[in-house]
Amino acid sequence: MIEHPGKLLEKFLKEQGRKQKTFALYIGKRVSEINELIKGKRNITISWDILISRVLRTPEKFWILKQVDYDYQEALKTFPDLSLESNKDHGFLGVSYEVAMLDKNKVQEDVHFSVEDKKKSEDKDQSSLMTQIFQSF
Repeated sequence: MIEHPGKLLEKFLKEQGRKQKTFALYIGKRVSEINELIKGKRNITISWDILISRVLRTPEKFWILKQVDYDYQEALKTFPDLSLESNKDHGFLGVSYEVAMLDKNKVQEDVHFSVEDKKKSEDKDQSSLMTQIFQSF
């Protein structure tokens, strides 16, 4: 589970022996804003990323990418599992699952045959071309 980037910021500040108040002065923000960030009530923005990265000497985009990872993880929690496999036993979807699996197998067979047919056609065309070349001599 990915933690909010504010928690990571809190760890960085502790490791470097910095207080929230001092850090707030360095980046030009209020202590309350830093505290909200650490508690996960405020998110990292691009401008915050730049400020924090410069003061803590972390790579550019480090903090914003942590925020994106966290936001993505949180968003995933709100989406149900819609895969055919996980829903195959639910009403109409059960029938749909069987049809989908049949279609999937047919598509794979069709692709296989079309690739084989194309290769045979190319071989035949190449053979025909070679015959024409030899006949011209």
